[in-house]
Amino acid sequence: MKTLQSDLAADLVPAGQDDLESHAGAPHRFPRPSHIADGRRRSATSALTTSGSGARGAAIFCAGLLWVASAWAMIAADWPQWRGPNRDGTSAEVIGFSAWPAEGPSRLWAAAVGTGFSSLAVSQGRVFTLGNANETDTVFCLSADTGKVLWSHSYACALDPNLHEGGPSATPAVEGERVYTLSKFGHLFCFDATTGTVQWRTNLIEDLGILKPEWGFAGSPFIAGDKLLLNAGGHGLALDKLTGAVVWLSNTSRAGYSSPVPYEHDGVPAIVMFSQRRVVGAAVEDGRLLWSHAWGTQYDMNIADILLFNGDFFITSFNRSAALLNVLGSSSALVWQKRNLSTILSPGVLLGQHLYAFHDDSDTPAEGELRCLDLTTGDLAWSKPMWTGSLISADNKLIILAGNGELILAEVNPSAYVELARARALEGRCWTPPALADGRLYCRNAGDDVVALALAAAPAPPPELHVARTSGPDRLRLAWPRAASGFRLEATDRLTASTTWAEVSIVPIVEGEQHVVQIEPLLGQQLYRLRKP
Repeated sequence: MKTLQSDLAADLVPAGQDDLESHAGAPHRFPRPSHIADGRRRSATSALTTSGSGARGAAIFCAGLLWVASAWAMIAADWPQWRGPNRDGTSAEVIGFSAWPAEGPSRLWAAAVGTGFSSLAVSQGRVFTLGNANETDTVFCLSADTGKVLWSHSYACALDPNLHEGGPSATPAVEGERVYTLSKFGHLFCFDATTGTVQWRTNLIEDLGILKPEWGFAGSPFIAGDKLLLNAGGHGLALDKLTGAVVWLSNTSRAGYSSPVPYEHDGVPAIVMFSQRRVVGAAVEDGRLLWSHAWGTQYDMNIADILLFNGDFFITSFNRSAALLNVLGSSSALVWQKRNLSTILSPGVLLGQHLYAFHDDSDTPAEGELRCLDLTTGDLAWSKPMWTGSLISADNKLIILAGNGELILAEVNPSAYVELARARALEGRCWTPPALADGRLYCRNAGDDVVALALAAAPAPPPELHVARTSGPDRLRLAWPRAASGFRLEATDRLTASTTWAEVSIVPIVEGEQHVVQIEPLLGQQLYRLRKP
């Protein structure tokens, strides 16, 4: 949360404005992770206040200075993992415009992070990603405001450019003050998100004996309760998220490249993902295989995440048809299967009954198409030629990063492709899905570059809350512009991460061009704000 707050001290002198900032048996036994450290936590939000110098005010409110605040809160969800807070490529943020200048959205900053396809995880003002340079992987923690490196951690790891640029593919996962990362060669880390201190680490290949997929481990970590879940082995791997100890391992065979997607299987928390040649569902608690369905593809390129649709599973892969799969108990059956979509990388976004995703059944990205598919029938609604890339959605719009680096804004419209704006965001190959948090769009190419673009319209400034003493020594007069309609006055006695604001029950009166409330505050610190419900 980011709060713009104007504070006045007890003597009513303005103090300025501040930004706040597949078969499972008994669990295998494995050695303890090679490094474990105690984590440290800090508050996710903080309040900044400045003391005034009014002696009379201090004497009256001796239990604590009185502060008056006019606050305007802009609540923006973080993007803390692969494909966002819900792992579905959608954001609740409001973009605020349906076009941008010819040169595109304003570039706020750019950073060099090395070669790779790891997307961006954004949490508490920090941006996390991975890249490779000189046969060395580096985990980066960047400032969301400036792009400055807050901390980094490097380790030896091969670039492995196998028919692509190479470098890490998995996206970090952040929860509280811990961030988890995975390399193509199985280097798994848990870091303190603030300091970069390694909390624990292990290697899936060297320590656990899991076979490396042809193109390396690519599925992004998923946090479920006390477990860290990975697409590794035949149908998954679970570790204790605090210690890195193995909770369960399905087996040591090669995995697919998709990321675990959570769902509920007959009341049991479960994950679904691609193995090397099957779609598999596994229980989160103990890793037992719940069901599987054969799905072989060319070069075993099972990459795009499984999507949940009305209790069924949508699946698609490179140079292969798309299908809707129904699962009952341990049995699976096709609802429909059609060649209307063949997705290599990004699974697209499912909005209502329509899926918006890239179709590419060739080896030439320039020959790709953005398509809209009705998942109830598998019928094609429309298609638009476009370099194969990725997309997310916010504010009833598609935010598309084409494979050639063009950034495109389009309507969410199942009837037709309607483009709203287009501009170049990056040069080079762009397969990595963008991330959206706090009005900033983070885009990455395969080569070295991350850019942060301003994608949200600037919020209107909050109405100013004027404060004055009345003739009585313990009464305040609070006033704000009459033109600022629809706001209500709220109060609290403390400002913390879990502050509860209560509406002031006094009905304001109109005096000239102002709304006015006269109030006798309680003893102790009091804060007031205007808020539009």
